[in-house]
Amino acid sequence: HVPASAIPAVTEVLQSRWIGQGPRVTQFENEFEEKFTGGGKALAVGSGTDALHLAYILAGLKEGDEVITPVFTCTATTIPFLYMGVTFRFADVDPLTLNINVNHVRQLVNEKTKAIVCVHYGGLPCDMAELQAIADEHNIPIVEDAAHALGATYRGKPIGSLSDFTMFSFQAIKHLTTGDGGMLVVNDRSLVPKAERIRWFGIDRSNKQKGTWENDIWEVGYKYQMTDIGAAMGLAALHEFDQTLAHRQG
Repeated sequence: HVPASAIPAVTEVLQSRWIGQGPRVTQFENEFEEKFTGGGKALAVGSGTDALHLAYILAGLKEGDEVITPVFTCTATTIPFLYMGVTFRFADVDPLTLNINVNHVRQLVNEKTKAIVCVHYGGLPCDMAELQAIADEHNIPIVEDAAHALGATYRGKPIGSLSDFTMFSFQAIKHLTTGDGGMLVVNDRSLVPKAERIRWFGIDRSNKQKGTWENDIWEVGYKYQMTDIGAAMGLAALHEFDQTLAHRQG
């Protein structure tokens, strides 16, 4: 859904000549945090796939590790593991909900398992209490693929406020779209500086010397940021989100 208010918002950004990552992205992150995260940090990125890859890096996954992920999902959930040399083990899904089968997760988890990925299929939240119990028992993080689940709640709490990492997608067909884009919510704010560096080539932009081309590059990074054009669309959609969600649910 692209609200009519997105047109003047995007026009204003184009006329400002600041069309890359800038103040609109920051505003979008801040307003998104306030509405959906329950205290986590929102990081706007170029796609939901970018957000998942970033989450997997921040979770400390490395070559040779194993993760558990549902067999029924978009390929974007698992493609980043191929970038990273991470082995993924498919858990079956519940035939009634199409969400990950918690009992099968219990069977699959082992000493090599370093994370659990769950997908809230069709916007219906997974059994997060049971998944968190497994994660706590094995001291591993949960990454939520919430591409379908913006605005959903679990036991009264918004999806985006529950786990270590939550990804949202703003791809063209989603009920909040930035044309293409995504958001990663990170509950541990000590990881935010690393996330922001990886999002922009590994460069520490907070310490960048203005007016020079000199940069401190701390680690391998990517080009995963959102533009102000996309953020303007996102803000317009965010301001009308409750009405949009009610319309879809009606």
